[in-house]
Amino acid sequence: MVAFSEKRDGPALTSTKKFSYEIEDVLKQVYGVTVPYCYLLPHYFLGDFLMAFDQNLKPVPVPEAIVEVKWGQVKPAPNDGKIYLALLVGGWNTLIRNDGRPLGTMVAKIRQLKTIGYHPVLVS
Repeated sequence: MVAFSEKRDGPALTSTKKFSYEIEDVLKQVYGVTVPYCYLLPHYFLGDFLMAFDQNLKPVPVPEAIVEVKWGQVKPAPNDGKIYLALLVGGWNTLIRNDGRPLGTMVAKIRQLKTIGYHPVLVS
């Protein structure tokens, strides 16, 4: 499983990527688990952090079967009794300025993630 932070090297970081690193660091500190960065919907440029919780709302590892699905395929949430959260990073170009509501593409992504069984959470 590849964590988002393992990709920190490279050209200058965008504000959205910097924010994504901060989110990953906080999730690791709070929940104590590595949170995979996945492309659940292949037709979107940005991926999402994926978390799994049991029925008692305790974090559990995300199954490798979700993370390892081939590139370019939709990754529906398994029907295994766990709750799957897709954490969407709300960058400056996905939200209405001075308002915080998501723009059309982010609204569509949230709707599509719900359709395939995830509980989307917009982090901004």
